Amino acid sequence: MKKVFKYIFLGFIAIILASCTDEFNDIDNKPIVSGNQISFSTKQDNEFDTKGTELLNADLTNFNIFAYASTSTISPTTTMISPSFINNLQIIGTTTDPNSWNYSGAYYWPTQDTLIHFYGVSTNEINTITGFQKGITTWNHPTLGYPSFIYSTDTNVGSQKDLVVGQSYNKENSIPSTRVYLEFTHVLTEINFTCKKDGNAGAPIIVKKIEILNTKTIGKYTFGSESESWGSWTNLTNNSTLIYWQGLSESLANDSDRLILNENMMIIPQGDLTVRVYYGRNINSLSTKEIKISPTVKGGKIRYTVNFPRV
Repeated sequence: MKKVFKYIFLGFIAIILASCTDEFNDIDNKPIVSGNQISFSTKQDNEFDTKGTELLNADLTNFNIFAYASTSTISPTTTMISPSFINNLQIIGTTTDPNSWNYSGAYYWPTQDTLIHFYGVSTNEINTITGFQKGITTWNHPTLGYPSFIYSTDTNVGSQKDLVVGQSYNKENSIPSTRVYLEFTHVLTEINFTCKKDGNAGAPIIVKKIEILNTKTIGKYTFGSESESWGSWTNLTNNSTLIYWQGLSESLANDSDRLILNENMMIIPQGDLTVRVYYGRNINSLSTKEIKISPTVKGGKIRYTVNFPRV
């Protein structure tokens, strides 16, 4: 899956979305103010993937920022200063200019002896009740080390959202301003399926439904260090049966026939899942085929091919 790149400058924030080819041209939407105030502006470049279709530059409408302060470099045992330096700041794009963003509040760099640790998260949809990004039910502010949050994927595949997170550690007040760099990455796993018939002999078949059993839809994501791949999932719960696709496929008569599905199911990375496929000669004569999968790669984009036996 493609990465999302975002820049934070001391004095202003510039948001950059990037794919494999990176070309950055900074655009300032608000002037850098005098003194040590932190104001925010954005720029976008390229795109990243989300559920169903690619989320292009003009479609990215919001994200949330958290930040914490400490007097020493961050580690799992570093004490964080209370309260939070930035707590759930919502950055909202305007409807008329994709490079212009609205937000409330003003933030100032603390003393030279204080380090700031930034965290960002986006599903591109804010929950109007909690103020968090959609799917995040709890944000855990750290007293030591790194923050974490509880995330719940939608059990309806058509309503699922991609989730990207980023972090930048140990930033401090500096004049002239120096760049603080956030690289946002995907932390869910995207799954798709292709179905084919095994050989040319036998009757044509149709596919009716694909579901994934015992999918854990709630998990805890904890940010971490680079050596920990910047974060990890734990405490997965809420086993559910998710319908990846259902309908009525065209007949698969030959080995060259393919049913290529692109539902872009987004799940928390996990192993030991069972895929159940309903297929047969016709709608009144269906069989099931079960296969085991382990989509454990954080940020992975996986396509499974299901080969059906002759019927």
